[in-house]
Formats: sequence, structure tokens, C-alpha cells
Amino acid sequence: MKNYLKLISIILISFLYGFNIDLKAQDIHFSQFYTQPWMLNPAKTGFFNSDYRIGLAYRSQWRSVTVPFVTFAGSAEMNREMKGASKDLLGIGVHAFTDRAGDANFTNNNIGLNLAYTFGLDRYHTNFIGFGANLNVLNSFFDLSRMRFDNEYTGGALNERFATTNFATFDFGMGADYNFIPNDRFNLSIGQAVHHLNNPSLTFTNYDGAVLARKYVSTFSATYTINSKFQLFPRAYVAFQGPHQEINTGSFLRIKLDKDRKDKHAFYMGGWYRWGDAAIAVARFDFQDVSIGLSYDINTSKLVSETEGRGGAEITLSYLGKKSGRGHKRIKCPKM
Repeated sequence: MKNYLKLISIILISFLYGFNIDLKAQDIHFSQFYTQPWMLNPAKTGFFNSDYRIGLAYRSQWRSVTVPFVTFAGSAEMNREMKGASKDLLGIGVHAFTDRAGDANFTNNNIGLNLAYTFGLDRYHTNFIGFGANLNVLNSFFDLSRMRFDNEYTGGALNERFATTNFATFDFGMGADYNFIPNDRFNLSIGQAVHHLNNPSLTFTNYDGAVLARKYVSTFSATYTINSKFQLFPRAYVAFQGPHQEINTGSFLRIKLDKDRKDKHAFYMGGWYRWGDAAIAVARFDFQDVSIGLSYDINTSKLVSETEGRGGAEITLSYLGKKSGRGHKRIKCPKM
């Protein structure tokens, strides 16, 4: 197992230092990014140890500075184990999120479909590679009546012109994900995805140069079982979109609460760091097939003087379900 720990360290260091880590800005995101795999990589769809998974997330950010950013997200996935010695997996999922911020209630909505197929590369169910794609409908709008411009304060009339205050467009993405699962004590996952392949137009005016830049997302995760009671869950997430970058790294320590051989109840404690922006404290509880995660961002950016360190609170909920009469899958997919 020492060799596995060395492998995790080498890959994680190479993974991070292969990028420029000057964090300039960030898009819509969740600190508990690992609970929303559809946002990271469509190839992760359906790769879990059950027949279906339901996930919910809520985030509130910058309440101490201004009208807060409030984000809701939800997803539902299912999979089917294909026949054959390698036990391929077919995954399908639907997802949605809405994000609202500011005095004008500027809102972004997303609803979409994910499809993925994971190939087993050997009959021992050790190596897997998955490919996935998604199709999304994006919608953005704001309330012009809640906005005030300079000339209005001096008695002038509103002369700002918008072609629309509400628009919708389509969006595409794709990705690949490799999983190495040699035994029940260790697993490793590395993924790469590209979002907004079609560079959808995002504008409320007639200007045609406002497009959504492609977003490149790399992910790394592993699980290492220390003993019958403790497990480590290192995770890393790197995203590039135009001039913007985001890097989030950290780990969980999972503590099994069951005294017998069952593994239905556990407590997780951990910390993440979103480089140049926030330190993140996280706790999670597993109650059989239900997981609840709580996190809080402690701001470390240039806004710290205004926020006094207060960033954002987040809560997540996930449920893994099994259809009646189904046996256990032979593929030991890693925990999220």
C-alpha cells in the first residue's frame, strides 16, 4: 500500500504543477465539487455502486458583502451493467441548476442530459475508461426595472438599450474518465472534460462577440483504506475558461462508525483549498444510502477586508438506490 500512496503523491503533484496556478477569477462552482460529477465530466455519469443516484446541492455566497449569490443544483442518474466478461456500464442522467445574484436578480439556468459509456479493459474488473457527452439548454435573464443608471440619478431618462432581457441557447460538452480499481482498499480516477464546445452566444444586446469560452476541466481522485476504520479520500479539481482559472484540492478522512463488518454509517471530516480564494472546512455523514455534506468557505482573497473571512455556506444531499430484485454489481466503483 505504500506504493499506492507514493503513486497518489506523484500524480497529484504532477497534476497541479503542470498548470499555471495564478487564480484570477471563478465561474459558478461548488466547494463540494465531487458531489456534482455531471458538472465536472459527463463521462462520470452512472459510474457508482448502485442502480441510480439522486443528488441535491445548495450554496449561498458573499452574503456579508452584497446581495448573495444563491445556487441550487439537482441531478438524477441511472446505470446498466452490460453483458460480457468486462462488464461495461451504460450511464444516463439529467441535471439542472439555477444561480441568482445581485439587485437585478440576474439568473442563470441550466437543464441538460448526460450520456456515458464505460468500457471494462480487462476481465478482472480493474481498469475502466469511460466516454461521455452532454446536451444543455442555457437560459439567462435579469429584471431591468430593478436597475438604476448614472443618468437617472441626475434626473435623466433611462437610455440603456437591450435587445432582450431573457434569452436561451444550446450548449454541448464531452469528456473521458479513467479508473484503476485493483482491489477493495485502493482506487484511482483521472478525468478530462471540455465544456461549451460550441461557444454559445451570451448577450442581451445585438453584439455578436459575447460568447461562452470553452471550459477545460481536469479531475483527480483516489481512495486509500488505512485500516478497517479509516479511509483517505484525496480530491483535486482544475478548471480553465478563457482568462479564468480555478484549482481546488484537499482530502477527506472517513471514519467508519459501525462496530461490525457492515459499512452503513460513517463520518467524514476534511479540508479543501481553492487556490487564491478560500479555505474550505467540510463535514459529511453517511446514513446507509443517504449522504449529507456541510461546508463553509473562509475567504482568503483580496476581499477578506470586506468579508472578514466569511465566504459561503453549502449543503449537499445524495441518495444511492437499488432496484428491487437486483443483485450487487461486480464492478466496485469508487465512492464519490
